[in-house]
Amino acid sequence: TGRGLLLPKVFATGADAVEDKVLSAQLDTLAFIGGAHVGIDESQAVGPDWEAALGELGGINSLAAPADKMGAVVRACARLSALVAPSDGSFVRLLALAILRARPARLHSNLEYVARFVDPHQLWSPEAGEPFTIARAAVQYLAHLDPAALSTPSHGRG
Repeated sequence: TGRGLLLPKVFATGADAVEDKVLSAQLDTLAFIGGAHVGIDESQAVGPDWEAALGELGGINSLAAPADKMGAVVRACARLSALVAPSDGSFVRLLALAILRARPARLHSNLEYVARFVDPHQLWSPEAGEPFTIARAAVQYLAHLDPAALSTPSHGRG
């Protein structure tokens, strides 16, 4: 199949493989983060929509076609939009928390693969391009989040 010939040559190679390792290490460092650390109410990060979003994100690396990978991001964002409106400022942080919980393998490579090989019209469409752009913003948020700057949320202490 085409996957057997093209995918190993263009996916998770070179600089993308390095970026995957850097992002994975950062996500390991941020593993302690809870919703309160990023301004998300923990009650938003539960339930069937949350779990379905985690499933979509967690399975992105098992998909071969760029459009299928993008579809997983779109479906994850659609499920999360049942919890927080995408226009809400906290949506990127909710998606970042979902990414942190789902821990998709080779996330950087998957997003770059989509950006390089999905039809540009689809990338610019509101239906698919907007969730994809938000996902990239969530990854950048996580990549630049300084764990040392985060304080442990207080639990009733003043």
